[in-house]
Formats: sequence, structure tokens, C-alpha cells
Amino acid sequence: MNIVAFGCSNTYGQALGNEWIGKHDPSPLAWPGKLAELYNCTVENQGQCGASNKSILHRILNYNYKPNDVVFVCWTNLDRWTVIQKDEIYNIGIWHVDDKFKYNNEGSINPHYKISRAFFEEVHDYNDMILDYYRNCMLAHYFLNDKLIKNFHTATANHDESTPTKWFNRQKYLMPDSNFLVDMMKYPLAEDNCHPGPLAHAELAEKLYNYSKDKL
Repeated sequence: MNIVAFGCSNTYGQALGNEWIGKHDPSPLAWPGKLAELYNCTVENQGQCGASNKSILHRILNYNYKPNDVVFVCWTNLDRWTVIQKDEIYNIGIWHVDDKFKYNNEGSINPHYKISRAFFEEVHDYNDMILDYYRNCMLAHYFLNDKLIKNFHTATANHDESTPTKWFNRQKYLMPDSNFLVDMMKYPLAEDNCHPGPLAHAELAEKLYNYSKDKL
């Protein structure tokens, strides 16, 4: 068994010590690594800092899977979007509209700033982002099922109660208590005082383990 994990910085394990010691690999203290310890298996952490749900889906669809892979996905917040161009991918988030990101090192306007500003001023709608999140989750689920790859999904927050639909069954697609950002507040935060700390990651790993072990 090999775990392949997809998500944002909350999957990558941002500020769990990996950046501060000169390394840029996902942290072994993040939930994918702790989950692999529980299963006593290998892990490939595909978490990407700043990823949107759209870009998480894009990575899921384009990953080169192996027969023994089991996929775990932690879907991210709704204040993000991705523009997938032919030769470049722009992950944009609400933080990119801050004026400190306006100019790059050459003094010209940062493309992320321009795209983010236009998106959040002219396009972003909370209800629309929830529906997009539902579709991403469903497509990932059916895509992986078609490949006969076991897959399990959780999320950083519970969004579905505010936007009910006839076609998204949360119990079918998501772990019942998917609310990582609420759970993390019970524990000390990571070194940046913003992201989940090691204890929160360990708890999520245990929840995913208990949720998935009887289904594998």
C-alpha cells in the first residue's frame, strides 16, 4: 500500500519545521506522513501550498497512479481559484490582493496580483465556490473509482450546511467530521502561528485511519 495525499498547505504541512531548516519537502509531521505511520506504508505527499480546490482536482486528474496507491484528499478553503493556462498554472488566493504583492522584483505588476484582483472583485461568489467544490469532490471520487483506486476525502471546513443541493450527498463523498480548521484550534499552531500544528495533524491522521481502515 502506498498513500498518495492531495491538498493545500494543510496537507503539505506548512510551518512544521520543513521551511525553517532550509528544506522544501512536505513535512513528515503533516497528516499524510502520520497516516502512513499508522498504516506502516509508504506515502507521497502531493500537497501544494496555496492550492485551490480546482488545482487539487487538476493534480488528482494528472497524477501517474500505481496499482497499490490509496488516495486521501483534504479539500481546501473557498477563497482560492486557479487559472490553468497552456504553459503555466496560477494559483490565486485572497492574500494575493494585498498591495505588498502588487509588484515583482523587476518593478512590474505581479501577474498573480492582477489575476487575483480581477477574480475577487468581479467573479468570486461564495455560493458558486461551494458548488464548484462539490463538483470537484464528486469528479475526483468517480475518476478514481473508475481507475479502481480506493479514495477517501476530508476538508478544511464544513461548507455544505449553508448551500444544500439535491445532487451532493456529503455522507457519500466526505468523512463525517471533516472540519480540520476547527479541530486545529484545540492544539498549538504551527511555527507561523497560522497553520495546524503537529498535534492537529496527528488527530486528523487518526480520524482518517479509523474512517478508512475497514474499507481497505
